[in-house]
Amino acid sequence: MLIETVHSPADIKGFDTAQLTALAAEIRSGLMNRLSKRGGHFGPNFGIVEATVALHYVFDSPKDKFVFDVSHQCYTHKILTGRKDAFFDDAHFGDVSGYTNPEESEHDFFNVGHTSTSVSLACGLAKSRDLKGESGNVIAIIGDGSLSGGEALEGLGHCHLADLFAVVASGFFPDLVTGLIQNVVGFCLCQDFLLAHPCAGEEDSDGCTLCAFDAFRVVMGDCRDDFRQFLCLLFSLCNPSDRADTHGGAVSAAVVRLRV
Repeated sequence: MLIETVHSPADIKGFDTAQLTALAAEIRSGLMNRLSKRGGHFGPNFGIVEATVALHYVFDSPKDKFVFDVSHQCYTHKILTGRKDAFFDDAHFGDVSGYTNPEESEHDFFNVGHTSTSVSLACGLAKSRDLKGESGNVIAIIGDGSLSGGEALEGLGHCHLADLFAVVASGFFPDLVTGLIQNVVGFCLCQDFLLAHPCAGEEDSDGCTLCAFDAFRVVMGDCRDDFRQFLCLLFSLCNPSDRADTHGGAVSAAVVRLRV
């Protein structure tokens, strides 16, 4: 099994898309093993397996920092960051909690269990990075439900000031995400106007274009084409030359909306 060779995110850097797809299937087996016997969060984790694998493939954790909203969807992240035994070996179920925990791993930065906090926390990490003169990306991963919280909207109001990625995993309520961004966030942050970038031949018309964000729409499933599409998008976002706004400056933040 491929998972047996994965002890840290660095171990998947050389995988091709076929191997990444196979790895995602193996990760689902580990999730089912733990969740069917011990319980936990099924939907949030099964729905973001490929996206988490892709994020770890492109970014360099822990230098690049992931902040999971609520953090109940971090199980794939845990598997890829040296904690897979807690999912594949019943004797190690007690080794990890159901949320991110800095005491477990250098890849976790907060003990989180509350909704709508990730974007604000990520803003803090980005600010700390800049004050210390460090480098690295900060990525907030937030679901559509959490995005409806006031603190999440407040965080979006600040993250355009930081070099920050906000990944919005929109699973069941895409219209909710679109409506919130257009009617709330766009209204609050309409001082910057950017053109939406086309993705897979489609131009996204979400209100992110009013918020100093680039808006992308990606449909994620469990096939190789989905991996290729998302990987290409992430690599393009990592390249500053591909993130120029209409005024010639660097785009300060990006919202990637995943429909899983």
